[in-house]
Amino acid sequence: MGNFEHLKPSPEFREMEGSCVDRVLSGKHVLVVGMTGSGKTYWMAKVCERLPCFIFVNPQEERIVDTVTDIVTDEADKVIELLEEGYRRIQFLPDDDVIVGIDQLETIRRDLVDAGRDMHLKEDTFWVDFIIDEIQDYAWLGSRNDLENVFRRGRRYGIRGWALSQQPQNLAKVIVNNVSWQVLFRLGQYSSIYFKNYRIPIEQYQNHIDKDYHYVIYDGKKMYPCNPI
Repeated sequence: MGNFEHLKPSPEFREMEGSCVDRVLSGKHVLVVGMTGSGKTYWMAKVCERLPCFIFVNPQEERIVDTVTDIVTDEADKVIELLEEGYRRIQFLPDDDVIVGIDQLETIRRDLVDAGRDMHLKEDTFWVDFIIDEIQDYAWLGSRNDLENVFRRGRRYGIRGWALSQQPQNLAKVIVNNVSWQVLFRLGQYSSIYFKNYRIPIEQYQNHIDKDYHYVIYDGKKMYPCNPI
């Protein structure tokens, strides 16, 4: 394994307070949910402009991701090599076969853990953000999946997980239960079971998120209404 000291976060990249995005960035793992066209992927891409180092798993090949990444690969083994070469904004295109994609994401996750283990980072210091769009395809409800390790133990190795989903009701519970923030965009009626099961008091904010690209952030206790990024 190569030397990743150059990828350690700089001292000035500290926890921030203030805007909705600042609040989310000051936390740990994040779940971003919203139906097609709600603005969640656009929002995530804008947030990426503020991240020092990230891997963006883009199965839908969303064009907006191209604007914030420096290089694209569809080879899982290549991701860690690109990090060794100094690339900090990497887009990964998983295989169309979901089973193959699951294996690819496990390879990336293991390589990131190995790199983070050698850094000896302080607790809750993140050197890389691992962003997975349409995560429910790789970590569905009731499954035993490797991505749970990102959200359960990733902090130990400086890995912050971002789970993007338009079907949160179909997402593995381990992931939902290990995020510090949920970013909620407009969702269809099919997701009402998700809000009910996790006791998310969305009703009073429904009119807000029905507007284009408006969203709320939720830390499990309190909701904060947010305007478009």
